[in-house]
Amino acid sequence: MSEHADMDPDQDEVLRHRVGYVARRFNQAIRTRVDEGLRPLGLTASQYAVLAILDSFSGSTNAQLARALSVTPQTMTRILGGLVGSGLVERGTSTHHARVRPARLTASGRDLVTRAHSVVDAAEDLLFAPLSAEQRAQLLDHLWACAEASPRSAVFEGF
Repeated sequence: MSEHADMDPDQDEVLRHRVGYVARRFNQAIRTRVDEGLRPLGLTASQYAVLAILDSFSGSTNAQLARALSVTPQTMTRILGGLVGSGLVERGTSTHHARVRPARLTASGRDLVTRAHSVVDAAEDLLFAPLSAEQRAQLLDHLWACAEASPRSAVFEGF
């Protein structure tokens, strides 16, 4: 066997029992589908994720959003800045701390995230098509249980 053998489809069989490999491969597939679907709406997957969180947790801070999406506060500041500049998000002021600026969707942001939810739902439905509704629910339950047991289970703390 060559020291630098090219990966071929049969070699996926060697790695298919590795959870990290399978999770990354599935994540890449869903990310690609979601990005393709969101592009006509003028959104990236990261921007959609922020809008989706704000749709459910209006008033979230930069720090809360950064933790929820596992990005740095600086990256979240950049993402929020673009969404504010596009008129999709507005930043308020906090009565408790001068530097905390809660974020909320504007009417345009709510309209766009509603359309984007449909795009993401369609991408997920396509990728979960091999599973029955019951299998999909079980998979999500199992993945959630594993995520909750991980040290990062406090990601949504404060929501």
